[in-house]
Amino acid sequence: MPFKKGDRGNPHGRPKGSENKDKKELRELITLFIERNYDKFEKKILETEGQQFVNNILNLLEYSLGKLQRTEHSGQIKSDDPLNDMTFEQAYLLKYGHRPKDK
Repeated sequence: MPFKKGDRGNPHGRPKGSENKDKKELRELITLFIERNYDKFEKKILETEGQQFVNNILNLLEYSLGKLQRTEHSGQIKSDDPLNDMTFEQAYLLKYGHRPKDK
């Protein structure tokens, strides 16, 4: 039965928040590749230093967190949680038990 002029096959479209199947499959393949080669990735990332180290971490975060939209922040976050004020070095020390190696 053909559509009438102005009608659509799926008037409500894809549900909001549903993931594109191709994108989901690609994300799963990338995740699997990284999991299988984690030791190599970690070694290479820890070999870098300075701005390149920061850029590597930021690029990887986009795959785990997704690209964040810009937001405007006004005011301060008030929290008693000491983790909010933790530096990268402190977080690294907490996770690995030693400071990042400097070259």
